[in-house]
Formats: sequence, C-alpha cells, structure tokens
Amino acid sequence: MSLCAGRITHARRLVNGWTNGPFWHVTLETFLGPLDIVAAYVEPTVGHLAFVRAWLVGRPNYIISYDGVRPNAAAAQPTDRCAAGGRAGGAAGS
Repeated sequence: MSLCAGRITHARRLVNGWTNGPFWHVTLETFLGPLDIVAAYVEPTVGHLAFVRAWLVGRPNYIISYDGVRPNAAAAQPTDRCAAGGRAGGAAGS
C-alpha cells in the first residue's frame, strides 16, 4: 500500500473490455511527477487535490532513499507482457 497526494490534472471514464465495468483513469501531479491511477468508486474532478491510498503496480521513475532522490534506471525497461505490448491478464486466463 502507498499513500500519495497531488492535484488531479486529467480524468477520463472508461469501460473494462472484459467485465464491462466502468472505471476512471486519473493523472495525479505529485511532488515527483505525474502518477497514473485507476479508480472504480469515485468521480474525480480535474483541478481538485487528492489524497490516495493505492497499490503500486510497475516500477517508479524515481527512488527515494536517505541519500536523496535518484532516477530508477530499471523503470525504462519493460519486463511484463503489458509493457512489452502483450495482452494484460488477471489470474484467470493469463
């Protein structure tokens, strides 16, 4: 779990192609840069501030440590099927 805060810069409502369930794709401008968020049970408003508790998926562009903030060299390297252009799958049917 992760907590983050920032200003909502983009929000669009989409529909899951497998379940036909609606969800929101939201871009949150944070201290370290933009963060893409998928939300199912809220209706975000562009320009508002958001405080988000979420699971992190993927690799961060920056690593924060006691030594400071540095770019994450591994973030630019796709290692899963989604990042490599394959079909995203859940536990069933992957």
